[in-house]
Amino acid sequence: MRVIIIALLLGACAHKPIQEPHLTLEQLRGYTVTNEDCARQDHLIYLLERNQLRAGIARVAPETLPQAQREYQALTRNAIWALRIGCANP
Repeated sequence: MRVIIIALLLGACAHKPIQEPHLTLEQLRGYTVTNEDCARQDHLIYLLERNQLRAGIARVAPETLPQAQREYQALTRNAIWALRIGCANP
């Protein structure tokens, strides 16, 4: 009986969607990489890349996008590279 209850609980937890923050264009405009961000560099890069995928602009040529999406793509790419380069060269 205990095994069945535990299996049901684990199954319910496995299907729970993970809430990831969606960054708006305004949030990206004000974002700057700080030294504190380097401690969670991998997580932040993952979130920025997920935001690009969710917005449908991860693998799209910038010149094919409307202005707002082009700016969003540029700001996310800029933040990703700032984390990769800035945190590797303190």
